[in-house]
Amino acid sequence: DAFRPPLVEMGDNAAFNDLMGAQHILQVVLFDNFARKKDALLPGGTLWKSLEAIVAKVPGRRACFVAVDSQHGGALDFFGLGEADLPAVRVVNISSTISYNVTLHPKAKKGALRDADAASLTACDEALGKAFDPATGTNLLIPNKRSEPLDAANMDYPLKSIVGSMWEDVVLGEAAAKQDVVIVYFDPDCPHCKKMLPVIEKVANEAESARPNLTFLQLDITANDPDGWENPEGVPTVHLYPALADGSKSRGADEFVPYHGEPDVASLEGFLAKNAPLWGTGKAAGKSEL
Repeated sequence: DAFRPPLVEMGDNAAFNDLMGAQHILQVVLFDNFARKKDALLPGGTLWKSLEAIVAKVPGRRACFVAVDSQHGGALDFFGLGEADLPAVRVVNISSTISYNVTLHPKAKKGALRDADAASLTACDEALGKAFDPATGTNLLIPNKRSEPLDAANMDYPLKSIVGSMWEDVVLGEAAAKQDVVIVYFDPDCPHCKKMLPVIEKVANEAESARPNLTFLQLDITANDPDGWENPEGVPTVHLYPALADGSKSRGADEFVPYHGEPDVASLEGFLAKNAPLWGTGKAAGKSEL
């Protein structure tokens, strides 16, 4: 990391590819019109030197700036940005899907980042100071949370599809806490997820009438972040939130039992029989209105 440059350009190049493999490095993504002045990104230039001074203050140099030109529409779309939003800065931890906004001066114009505008770079410097807070040793930045619109949820099937903004209510809420809740985090293109999802769906279908105290949920983490928790680093990830004994309070986000078994109906049912308090009860215990 001591030899990592302070700035890399998004694209098919060795420095960027190396950075994408370094999950412990916090990326500070700069969105601006870089293509109009390519020499601004050259080593030793004004921007490079300014960013080097910022990165040098980060413990272990565990940060790197990434220049993303406005022509990279896919990158802009991923962060919910458009041409009119530039310049913009996002801090990203690529070991998860979490990103953080860096607030630039409202009068910052396109080209401000490219041209090493002092106020814009100060905002980046201050953001990294919060990300590596020396007093607490933690990240004090407030994360962005992605969520599909509510109408993308489908609650009509035994394996219910939720969106990120619903997560806290349907997993941790007081009504949900009266139920055993099983949630699977998945990526639609993940081959392992394609094996696990049919298994969970089968168990959910069979449990719908026989085991009314279980709720089965699925969340697509390519488009959603749980509001109140972090996405798992790998998929598929299956968590069981056991019903609370008194049924009178909300759960904690970390009060789950992880399933580490194979995508197999018998294995999953055995896990639930062992860890879900209401698995064997046939009478609904205050069924949540999900």
